[in-house]
Amino acid sequence: MDSANVVFGEKEEKRLKPILSSYFDRKLFCTDKYSIFDFHCPRKFIYIELKSLRHTSNKYSTTMIGFNKIKEAVRKRKQGCRIFLVFNFVDCIKYIEICDRFLSNTDWVKNFNGKKYIYIPVKYLDILNEGDMLFLPDSD
Repeated sequence: MDSANVVFGEKEEKRLKPILSSYFDRKLFCTDKYSIFDFHCPRKFIYIELKSLRHTSNKYSTTMIGFNKIKEAVRKRKQGCRIFLVFNFVDCIKYIEICDRFLSNTDWVKNFNGKKYIYIPVKYLDILNEGDMLFLPDSD
């Protein structure tokens, strides 16, 4: 990944952190740049991966994310965590919660430049409206 994309991603993480904290009603902490996920709330067992994109949500029918992130998300789900993928498009923010269908739906898995990715149909993403809040019951 080139440095311009890294700078763009880091800038967007800082900009969206308060929006995501408010929407998910959790105090989110940034992870380090080598972590699989961008944000976490250790007391509530939530992880969020943010992918900022430079195109609109309707430009492509799918959006991709590294298969390694999905494998780790499924592993964390088995530990009782909830994992959300957030896609920051230029026209809106959308998200999806990781569930078992990510690994069972082999139609979504494709190789690109020698790496495995999951191509998520954009129609399955929910819109994250600023000012709204997603109710997530506290874990026991």
